Amino acid sequence: MKKNRNVSQQSYTECYLRFCPLPSRQPVYISRQLHQTVTKLVHLLALSGNKISVGGYIDNVLANHLLQYKDEIEKLCKQYPPKTIF
Repeated sequence: MKKNRNVSQQSYTECYLRFCPLPSRQPVYISRQLHQTVTKLVHLLALSGNKISVGGYIDNVLANHLLQYKDEIEKLCKQYPPKTIF
């Protein structure tokens, strides 16, 4: 797993902690431990004035992951139908 530790706090905030409206929500199951961790993080961020929800945070993280690893994901998907996802 790649870690980009060159990301500044401001960049992290702009990328992951921005408000993300979810007009058409879809249920997704995650581990209880991960949910508790994200809930604590979101709660602390809400106390500091950030308008972010658990779903919004997860949506931002996943969207960034898919963008960051788009090429790798497409290579994997070419091995199986359908040929592209994006």
